[in-house]
Amino acid sequence: MNKKIVICLMAAVMLFAEKKNVAVLDFKAKSLPESDASMVSDFFRSDLVSTKTFTVLDRNNMQKVMKEQAFQQSGCTSSDCAVQVGRLLNMQYMFIGTLSKFGDNYVLSVDMINVETGAIDDSGKDYSPDINKMLEVTKKLARKFAATVGSVAQPETQQQRIRVNKKRSSSLSVSGSSPSDNGSKVIRALLFTAGMGTLAGSGICFGLAAKAWDTHKTTDDFLEAEDAYNRTQTLDTVKVILGASGGTLLTGWLIAKLSSRKTATALRRVPMDRLTLTLAGQKIGINYRQRF
Repeated sequence: MNKKIVICLMAAVMLFAEKKNVAVLDFKAKSLPESDASMVSDFFRSDLVSTKTFTVLDRNNMQKVMKEQAFQQSGCTSSDCAVQVGRLLNMQYMFIGTLSKFGDNYVLSVDMINVETGAIDDSGKDYSPDINKMLEVTKKLARKFAATVGSVAQPETQQQRIRVNKKRSSSLSVSGSSPSDNGSKVIRALLFTAGMGTLAGSGICFGLAAKAWDTHKTTDDFLEAEDAYNRTQTLDTVKVILGASGGTLLTGWLIAKLSSRKTATALRRVPMDRLTLTLAGQKIGINYRQRF
């Protein structure tokens, strides 16, 4: 799936996601100068920051701490060493990788290591025929890892929001709210949050689709134009799905709010001797006698 679509689908999820503390060890070079691997490592750090998902420890501070603890970054390329460094730096994830030359292509392979478990939570590989175009490769991989972290962080974030709403509901019950009212407030809060999040994702998809369509109309490259057209079609579909889901969730929130006890009580107090409904341009009078 296109990386732009992945970002679009995750937009709503990442609205409330916490940033993860990470560090990137300089990539190992195979059949290439170490300076090339170091340069690509810096590209990757910058792209991780750009995803707004990670808090990235800069290279100088990482080297300073490692030097104080007698660690040599140049010799630390294994996952075990990365875990040790991650614990030393108080990181949640560590990134290690290899930049190599395979045929006419420059290949970058990166692993994302969970410092707490020591496991490789995700890995990515991409290539470019030109070392000067590795910026696109590092950008794609950074977005891929941001998508992985966002999908893992969402359940935990929802639980935290539920606990906050439960505490608020408990404080309201002291002033006379029943447990059922408190539960309804939690549900309404979740419906509203999820609805607004999915609508935000739909809006982002709309912007990406418009940009892809402009590319399709203006580019002279046939392959690029075809790819832009396909992205537009897919993004339009995702936009409609997210928009419909957001509308459904917000409708559920509105129904739940209108059916709450306080709203029903307020409606009973409104004097209504006659209701007038407008439907299809015609006014239909409905006689109504108040029986409260």
